[in-house]
Amino acid sequence: AVEAFDKLDPDLPLAGTLNIAASTAHGNFAMPPAIAEFTARHPDLKINLTLSEGFVDLVDNGIDLAIRVGSPGPSPHYISRRIGTFSYRLFGAASLLEQYPMIATPQDAAALPWMMSSLGNAPAEWRFLKGDAETQVTVTGPVTVDNLMTRLAMAQSGLGLIGIPDFIPESALAGMVQLL
Repeated sequence: AVEAFDKLDPDLPLAGTLNIAASTAHGNFAMPPAIAEFTARHPDLKINLTLSEGFVDLVDNGIDLAIRVGSPGPSPHYISRRIGTFSYRLFGAASLLEQYPMIATPQDAAALPWMMSSLGNAPAEWRFLKGDAETQVTVTGPVTVDNLMTRLAMAQSGLGLIGIPDFIPESALAGMVQLL
């Protein structure tokens, strides 16, 4: 099926319904322009977009396409393909950073509280790259949340540092200071 899909004429008009699953952050920021362009090219196609933070059973939920960060999910039957990459940027609320001395190194940042994701391991390992040098630190924090936008709102309230994917626009980062 994958090979057949790859051979489709990209100008062939599509019709029907396409059920897509994605994370809330992708649904809020990365997906809208892509879906707008796609539906303009295929006006007879309807999109059902399901947003969640966890893995959705694609078969049970009738999902045709899932856009996820990291692993394709728990099933060995899923077929995945890399469609893009992104980087994380480190941010802290100005109110939080006023309480700590200058953050100059990853080790300095690791000493502060972090907003933790329940979708990963806690404590979390973060890698910082600067030129050819790599530094890895272990971070922990007082609050663990599965939703990036909720973690961001809590970080904006001064609860901890947060790693933000670079597809999140600056307009969503009010009151935040980029570090390192």
